[in-house]
Amino acid sequence: MSTKKPSFATRKPTPVSTPTAVAAIDERFDLDAFERKVVSEARANNEIRQIDKDQIDPDPNQPRSEFDLEAMNELKASIEQNGLIQPIVVRQVGDRYQIIAGERRWRACQLIGSILRVDVVIRNDVDPLTILLLQIAENNHRQSMTPMDIARAYQRVKELTGGSQKQAATKLGVSESQMSITLGLLKSPELIQELAKGGKIRDITTLNMVNRLHEQNPTEAKRVVEAIVEGRIEPGSIRKQVNSTLQKSKGKIEHAQDKHHRIKADSVELVHEGENLLFRFKSRKASYDIELPVGLKDLSAMIQSLTGKSGK
Repeated sequence: MSTKKPSFATRKPTPVSTPTAVAAIDERFDLDAFERKVVSEARANNEIRQIDKDQIDPDPNQPRSEFDLEAMNELKASIEQNGLIQPIVVRQVGDRYQIIAGERRWRACQLIGSILRVDVVIRNDVDPLTILLLQIAENNHRQSMTPMDIARAYQRVKELTGGSQKQAATKLGVSESQMSITLGLLKSPELIQELAKGGKIRDITTLNMVNRLHEQNPTEAKRVVEAIVEGRIEPGSIRKQVNSTLQKSKGKIEHAQDKHHRIKADSVELVHEGENLLFRFKSRKASYDIELPVGLKDLSAMIQSLTGKSGK
């Protein structure tokens, strides 16, 4: 194995690509600007290289878990006709190369027997957060990921930005509410997660509606999911149908809440879950959790007020 480093490795890395770029957390990542910069720098410094396509490996942390076969065949046909217009961006790992950007192009080249070597730009100075943001942006720009892939990727961005949901949303260029809805998929029931993985619904807002329906009426949610999977609901009307079902179910629940039920509990305990306070009532047949709309401090004040009144 040759120990000679590529020529670019001897030059000083640009500040935007160094690991310190993680500190610039309040800036939205710009895929097009990044790729233009990387490729133009490589061309200016004569650093676009050709390497055997079999020397390249996909990134094991690539957020996309599934690649659409039809879209891949279209890309393959385009490369066969026009060649690989955009180089693949890689980093060197031992005597092999790992993809930073361009995995779909590399996979398409793997399907073309006449292509043995591919153009690459080698960058060993790109930090993990930038690599992840690049892969998310590239995947959604060229061929969108499944909602579950997006949710897992957003969670990793949140972790790499110090656990701040606000900073992660800024870096991704999405609203905090959209970030929250997307991350909510990771805590959704298996029924919803399987629907999100399958790609039958790619709209995260619609998936959130199904999730809310499941919270209100699991049986109805299961019926709706089965209808979607079996194709009994037209793709273009899924959101409207789910929203209609959700509103009907919500109406039934609100109507039921108008009725007053008295339940005798065998035991009651105060449960502290994160920032939430719950009363847990248990009887021989069932257990009920009621989330309180106040914090511990306010609850203590209410109890003191009640005990004070009773002592008068």
